[in-house]
Amino acid sequence: MFGLRFIDGQETAQTSLESSTQIFILPRPLLWLNRVYVRLKTMLGKPLERNVLPQHSGNTTTTHSLQRTPTQPQRLLHLLTSMRSARLGKGLYQGCIDAIKTDRQLFDFLRDLYKSKRGHIRTLCSLKTVKGIHIVGFNLFAGGAVEVRHHKECCKQDCTCLPPAALVQPSENAEYQCYPAGPLKYGPPILPEVLAHFYSSPSCIPEHVRSVLDRLPIRIVGELHEPIGEPAQGWGIYFHEGLDSDMITLLVFVMFFTGSLIFGILWSYLKMDVQGAFGVSAYILTAGAILVSLVAMKANKA
Repeated sequence: MFGLRFIDGQETAQTSLESSTQIFILPRPLLWLNRVYVRLKTMLGKPLERNVLPQHSGNTTTTHSLQRTPTQPQRLLHLLTSMRSARLGKGLYQGCIDAIKTDRQLFDFLRDLYKSKRGHIRTLCSLKTVKGIHIVGFNLFAGGAVEVRHHKECCKQDCTCLPPAALVQPSENAEYQCYPAGPLKYGPPILPEVLAHFYSSPSCIPEHVRSVLDRLPIRIVGELHEPIGEPAQGWGIYFHEGLDSDMITLLVFVMFFTGSLIFGILWSYLKMDVQGAFGVSAYILTAGAILVSLVAMKANKA
């Protein structure tokens, strides 16, 4: 058997073979390199085809009779998702989730949605990542601009991050499905950090589990349309982004390492002093290591 656990802030791998147990402690640099590798793989990975909406071609020839063609069910379930937008500040995206039945499928869908809207190059250049996924209320204005009603700023007494019971099944005027319905006394049903953890590691969620899916406000009457007069009110999730400390650390390290290496080579070639050249390079790397630590601490606080 094989398992992972943490000892004094370090990740350990434990293996048990009949009568012997071995514990391998992975140093912090290896953990950091592993996180960077996973982050790059996530950013550059192709979206999963199972979550892409089907595309229809006008030249498709129908070979079955109308009587034998089954009626396609109307797609009504939508998850309202907001994230930063260059044009609108915050944009609203309404993904159809009729085919999603489990939490793992949900977070695979959210990862593909985020990558398709943000793009690989833009995500890398911005040096940002998802720090939290908040369950929030929205105000949708004409033109597509979105006001996100954050819990800390807008929920002074009861939490209104979920739709009220009058708009949730089994009400006759239901527009959403979720449990529990709002308003709540204790805040959102799931913390943003927990949702962000599941987002970064969907594989840690057991299959056939849907505890998160049941708690999210899912719109059951189609998309939320832009209003003509007053803003339209809706509920969903918001991607909170922050500086990616792992990518920033990698970038600063590569810059200092490359600079010190180039300096050492040029100084050795021009001055014929290999020892002095790489002595200065060592000081540059030391300064780079200190700067990397400061940048990582600042990024984690952001």
